Amino acid sequence: AVIAALPSSVVWPGVVWEGSTAPISSSWSEQGRPVPHLPHVPFDARRGGTTAENYAASLKALLQHPEAVIPVERIAGRVLLVCAEDDRVLPSCPMARQIQERFREHDRLDEILLAYKDAGHAAFGLPLPLDDPRLTSGGGTVQGTNAARSDSWKKAVAFLKANLGH
Repeated sequence: AVIAALPSSVVWPGVVWEGSTAPISSSWSEQGRPVPHLPHVPFDARRGGTTAENYAASLKALLQHPEAVIPVERIAGRVLLVCAEDDRVLPSCPMARQIQERFREHDRLDEILLAYKDAGHAAFGLPLPLDDPRLTSGGGTVQGTNAARSDSWKKAVAFLKANLGH
């Protein structure tokens, strides 16, 4: 059983901080070789916007980089996807829906997607005190993000119990 909270449907390049001259490569490797990744659209800080908007813009190039798609259909167990509609770090719901579509294309219709409307990037985990800054650091409302945490955590525990036999 797999819980993919705020998932990515593709492999992304590593992060290069401002001023770095290091080449951008994949965040992941397999047997010592970089896994193909989807390049980022160059980010223009003067334009503003969120990190999630940059990732969403980069996803538009996916047709030119199909090798960057994560082959989720190879996952042997059941999968629970959790995403936040107001995630300002990653476009987690659009990518979760891409994963769900890939499962459907491979006749896996029983995978579960939990999407939370007023939640941000902190949408998964145990509920937090309402004054915890993590509840607003990645979008969403305090109440929406904490409600998502509460609901998704209960459903995640039930999902694991049902699929791991405990």
